[in-house]
Amino acid sequence: MNRNFTTSLLGIMLFALLPLVTISADEPVFSSSVYYRIFTKNGGTRCVDIVGEKSYEGEKLCVWSNITNRTTEDWIVKKVGNYYQFLSRNGGWAINDPTTVLTTYETQLNLAKVDTNSKSQLWEIVPQDGGYYNIINVYTQHTMNLSGGKNADGTALISYKSDASNATSQNRQWKFVVGDSINGNVADSVQVDTTKNDTIIRRLSNLPHIYINTKNGASITSKKTWINATLLYIDENDVVTNYDALQIRGRGNSTWNRNPSKKPYRIKFAQAVEFLGPEYANARNWTLMANTYDKTLMRNGLTSELSEFCGMEFNVAHKYVDVTLNGEYIGTYHISDHPEVGEKRVEVPLGTTGTDVSYFLECDGYAEHNYFNTSTKSVPIRIHYPMSLTSAQKTYATNLVNKFESTLFSSNFADAEKGYRALIDSVSLANWYCTIEICGNLDCFWSLYFYRKAGDPKLYIGPCWDYDIAYANDSRRGDTSQQLMCDVAFELDRAGSWINRMWEDPWFQQLINRRYNEIYNAGLKDYLLAKVDSLETLLNESQALNFKKYGIRTAEYNERLFHNTYGEYVNDLRSFINTHCDYLKTAFKKKMASGPTPPFVSDQNYYYHIISSKANIAVDVTNQSITEGALISMYTNSTSRTSQNWLFVPVGETFQVLTADAQYALNDPSPDGTAANSTSSVQLNLAKVDNTNTRQLWTIVPQGTAGYYNLINKKSGRTMNLNGGGTSNGTTVISYSTDTEKNKTGQNRLWAIEKTNVAVPKTVEDINGDGTVDTQDILSIYDFIINSKTVDATTKEDVNKDGLVDTQDVLSVYDYIIRH
Repeated sequence: MNRNFTTSLLGIMLFALLPLVTISADEPVFSSSVYYRIFTKNGGTRCVDIVGEKSYEGEKLCVWSNITNRTTEDWIVKKVGNYYQFLSRNGGWAINDPTTVLTTYETQLNLAKVDTNSKSQLWEIVPQDGGYYNIINVYTQHTMNLSGGKNADGTALISYKSDASNATSQNRQWKFVVGDSINGNVADSVQVDTTKNDTIIRRLSNLPHIYINTKNGASITSKKTWINATLLYIDENDVVTNYDALQIRGRGNSTWNRNPSKKPYRIKFAQAVEFLGPEYANARNWTLMANTYDKTLMRNGLTSELSEFCGMEFNVAHKYVDVTLNGEYIGTYHISDHPEVGEKRVEVPLGTTGTDVSYFLECDGYAEHNYFNTSTKSVPIRIHYPMSLTSAQKTYATNLVNKFESTLFSSNFADAEKGYRALIDSVSLANWYCTIEICGNLDCFWSLYFYRKAGDPKLYIGPCWDYDIAYANDSRRGDTSQQLMCDVAFELDRAGSWINRMWEDPWFQQLINRRYNEIYNAGLKDYLLAKVDSLETLLNESQALNFKKYGIRTAEYNERLFHNTYGEYVNDLRSFINTHCDYLKTAFKKKMASGPTPPFVSDQNYYYHIISSKANIAVDVTNQSITEGALISMYTNSTSRTSQNWLFVPVGETFQVLTADAQYALNDPSPDGTAANSTSSVQLNLAKVDNTNTRQLWTIVPQGTAGYYNLINKKSGRTMNLNGGGTSNGTTVISYSTDTEKNKTGQNRLWAIEKTNVAVPKTVEDINGDGTVDTQDILSIYDFIINSKTVDATTKEDVNKDGLVDTQDVLSVYDYIIRH
């Protein structure tokens, strides 16, 4: 059973200070000039000793026969306030209760470096009958106990719960006997060394703290063998959560196999837990990233923030913590998601029956576990989901990726319908590629995650994972602040060849230039630099502890630079961001095919999104309410918002821009007589389709070389404009003055008209007789053919069972009819 409890650290400390009931005799008086031997009442012939007669930090305690020259049986009893410490003969070590979870009993006592502030080393002496005493730890309130009541040499001395048996159990009662005289004074206490065995449950810095204890203190030596453990998490507010049923093992490839001084780990809870709170995944599997190769400790966390800024669908969690393992502080880590399918992770339709299921894949340079090599470029592909993979599913996934790769390297690869574009999601592709070029990750093609959703022919790229050598942190390529990853990253002959093939496609050139300009103009540099500042402040206390233990100039892998201070490493990161973000604008532009943006040609078989040149926001209908008079606004570009789907229908030399159901048209309601150069603004709206109404007709004017267009209304002569240059959801789309020069460069006036992969349903008759030709006619066909229902005007069929009656149901009907 996984028993989790949460309480406050203050509550634990207060509990530790509750008074105990004392019985009968007076408190003993100890001399500072003699050693004492501490005899058990059970048998009365054995006393407290150190296992193996080794007086070192962490050594465990036992009982042993009373032997005159056995000096490890000699103890100094020192008064500390109202309590006592029991010091080894040399005065350097104290008897310590290493219990970290207060509900855990039978923990063997050990030695710790003397610290009078550590309540784990302070004891209350409670008199019992016959000159015996209970010895009770101030922090845990557990009693010193002879394990199992065994009267034998080597029997463990343990911490055990205090109760009424304290007054009667011989295993819990002890007598102090004067031994040799002490030559000299008892040594003063020394400050605890937090890089060693600090057994006080507390945070060491402003960060949360994790205490992990493996069963029997077992070492973690493998990334395959799971070890049982317990975990105690102290958050920023000193709220303590205990997890007493989990397993831990090593993780990583080079970060584990090269045997670095600081290793990463994977944790698996017995049950799914919201380890980082309700806004993150509820899952069993989590990782502790060591960031050993990154002296800033922040590259992985920064990249997660970057990928979110770039619009990626899933971004891994990052929570920085200090970690203590089996009593030893092991450094600054960050908790992160384990890369897997699940809610708030890689969210794809679940289900593993058959072959037309979701697949979570990785271009994996290590070629581990369920993997295959692609047929054209021999790229090793690992299949992460389904986990229990059937041979049929492996064949399906292999064919899926091989089809994409062979199409990409075919002669008609750049064809919009027959080429690779039909097999990959352009939004995730652009967002991922911009992310990996911004951070300069040399491993971006060595480990590249992508997925396919059940029933969807396209591949989606992401998430970004393991970026500790990014941002010019690898000596093998030197300073990459003015280099593209498509030119210098590892694996260019395999997965990297995919991207370089795409760069041969003018469509891809325009896509990346447009998307990067949007990201850059949205404040990329300021955003990243502000995140670096914030992380530097957050990590400052913790990094000092981390590098006190590991050294800030220690070579762990292929680090490019070494400095004497943490701040110098962080400044290098800032310098890279400043230089590289500006460099990419020029570098991407140089990869563009020469020539101006071509005239717009509409493919009426597909819908289009109209995307601002300023940010990844698309022209939408306010509240997705597609009705006459509805206002036009902007919303984050998304394939799930069908109100962003527009039909471009040629009308002479102009176009009507229609909603997906073809019932309404984009309309300029500017008052009659408004001059084309008037600076008054009027929000665009929807009007019933009428191709004779010039307010619904738009001239599409190509501009520059980056694939942007102006949309100029035929009636008013005014240009479609992003109101005030806003980039937030709900920003209005307006009719505004036409200015020949501003139309060429003004970001508020420039639009990318991007074809989607969503086909327009075909219908030319008012089948259900409701007076309109629309999606309901297609659904009526479904009723008639599939359900043998009467065709009427009330058809409201949720074909794909998503809770909505919309164009997706039409597509489901289309798919069904074609397949059958």
